[in-house]
Amino acid sequence: MICWQPMAGHMKQLQQLITENEEWLMHRILHYAKEQDFVKYTSTLAEAWRISIENLSQTLQKALLLDIKNLELRPDEDYTQDPFAIFGIQEAQKHRSRGLTLGMFLSLFKYYRQCYLDLVQTAGFDAETQWRYGYIVGRCFDRIELGLCAEWAAATKQERLNELQATNRFLANEKNKYLTIFESLHDPVILLDNNGDVTNMNHAAAKLLIGAAMPGDIYYDPEQNRPALPWLLDELAVLFQSDVSTLNAEKTFNTVQGMRFFNVKLERMLDISEKFSGVVVLLYDLTESKRAAIRAERERLARELHDSVTQSLYSLSLFAEWGSGLLAAGEVEPARERIARIGEISQQALREMRLLLYELRPAALDHDGLEGAIESRLTAVEQRVGISAALQVNISADLPPHIEECLYRITNEALNNALKHAEATAVLVRLHTDEGSVFLSVTDDGKGFDPTAVELEGRLGISSMRQRIRQLGGLFEIESQAGTTVSVTIPLGGNTAVSYQQPEANLQPEALT
Repeated sequence: MICWQPMAGHMKQLQQLITENEEWLMHRILHYAKEQDFVKYTSTLAEAWRISIENLSQTLQKALLLDIKNLELRPDEDYTQDPFAIFGIQEAQKHRSRGLTLGMFLSLFKYYRQCYLDLVQTAGFDAETQWRYGYIVGRCFDRIELGLCAEWAAATKQERLNELQATNRFLANEKNKYLTIFESLHDPVILLDNNGDVTNMNHAAAKLLIGAAMPGDIYYDPEQNRPALPWLLDELAVLFQSDVSTLNAEKTFNTVQGMRFFNVKLERMLDISEKFSGVVVLLYDLTESKRAAIRAERERLARELHDSVTQSLYSLSLFAEWGSGLLAAGEVEPARERIARIGEISQQALREMRLLLYELRPAALDHDGLEGAIESRLTAVEQRVGISAALQVNISADLPPHIEECLYRITNEALNNALKHAEATAVLVRLHTDEGSVFLSVTDDGKGFDPTAVELEGRLGISSMRQRIRQLGGLFEIESQAGTTVSVTIPLGGNTAVSYQQPEANLQPEALT
């Protein structure tokens, strides 16, 4: 005969064990479900499994507050009215209406029981406590299983048919609802299997890629040609051969509407059962914004040409005409001064033309990374016009693309100012990471300026640089006397910027290198 002390005072360890290990229990039942191939009939989402464990654990927690005698089994008991069997009964009704047999449902439920027994066995209790807790868990599951079996057997054949018909109507409406939502999405969405082949796509994607006329063409016509996606092969190879779950890329490819630019996002399907594994491809059309950016850049370059090189060439023509007149009048010394001035203006025009030519080339940032892009800029522009240029980099963390782009633009703006306005002979770019932030400084040995006055006048792009950094939660500083240092600090995590003191630099050209 089993002798028990009152349960309430002795079950705290078991209650705590169950409460603290629901995540473990969820993964355990999923392991058994996959191993025994139950997943072909079960939910694909982890949340459904978590809720089933949570509800079952709550039922067990209530049972643990009772005296063990109340859990024992008796011949005249109506287990369909057992409060501890409610969870099992409700689950049985739900799954019976979906067409499962009692054997299919009960066999999986046996593995739920096994999960809780496994938990008790692996918790490190002494042998007596382990046996006691295992016995109690077993009795709880016995009562639940008896209740659900009695409920299942009580339904007549007609009742089961009615349940199936009602559930079928409900599921058909649910399918139609989500199909309508899928087809109504404005952005193209493509579904791929694990081979990278198209299994479905919404109307926006079908219209874009194959010129489909009606929503649902792909879904309702299995014979409809699925397009190949050769422009996505590299990204799919990376996704399938690695553990990453998301990839982003910019792509240009031919569509029914002609060549278009897209931001392409690839996401692994969230199927914990692994029966619907594959990839969701989302396309965001950037064509118009790209074209607008190109137009804006062309307009900016046109203004730069007008404000810099064109005016320099006009000045050259004036000085040449002036010098020629002086020579004709026999005034050699004044003519020599004008000719020297022609040389200075032509050198400045050459600098500005090299800068514009560099800006017309494709951006190096995507191909060479931040360090390579800055190095290319210094080589292509500063060094070719005789400015001593140096780059010091010590980056220990991968920088997000938007931060790299911001740092690259700030560097270019600061270098442009040194080239066009400061009359600098040397520049030094420093870039490093430390304590969760990235630091950038651009120092030149030019003639300097009053940062406050210049910013108020809206010159040199200082306001736009400061705004870029502010949007990233960073710090932007300018020190300018005999030479100028532009300093930037951007946090890599969170929104709080870390203060950074730029080391003092001797602004002599030899010190900058």
